[in-house]
Amino acid sequence: MLKTPFTLTRNGNSENLKKITSMAKTRVQKEETLDYLKSNLAVQKSILLLTTNKAEQSLTADLNVGFRKEAFALGIRVKVFNNNLLRQVFDVIPEDITGQTYVTYLSDKEASDEITVAKNVVTLLKKDEYKDCFKVVGAVLEDKFLNETEAKILADTMTKDESMAMVAGMIKSILSKPAILVKEISAKTARAVDAVSKQKA
Repeated sequence: MLKTPFTLTRNGNSENLKKITSMAKTRVQKEETLDYLKSNLAVQKSILLLTTNKAEQSLTADLNVGFRKEAFALGIRVKVFNNNLLRQVFDVIPEDITGQTYVTYLSDKEASDEITVAKNVVTLLKKDEYKDCFKVVGAVLEDKFLNETEAKILADTMTKDESMAMVAGMIKSILSKPAILVKEISAKTARAVDAVSKQKA
């Protein structure tokens, strides 16, 4: 009979200890997540936000892994973050964004630009296996939030490399024109000389 109160007290202390330990772990995990967000995402010029909330098709484990692998091959990471923690780092994210938020961002933060992530991820989402599993929530472009429509417009914008390639193509085209003109003039001159020669003959 005397052991019962002691047993209850001991069990109670054990449960309290578990709760305290669990709370400490949760606090440490939150701090680690915030440190990660600040060190790897806040320094990026843009990130794209996705959700599976209200998507037409459920995201299976295989599709989830497949999507992450294909994104990683493009130099893009996909991670799920708690929305409240995200807002502590990106205060421009609206309060009405709920559910699981998949954040996509460049693996190499030093190479971050305004367009690459949005363009590559939106293109990836056009594939049959993924198009109904995710919805674009929006994007954070430096210190501004872009809604779904604006984020997709951003995805259609040419990247720096694409712009440079287009300009290079235009320059090449311009530089090649004089050579063509010279060839045409030379051919015309040759025909004219030939015609005169035949007349004299």
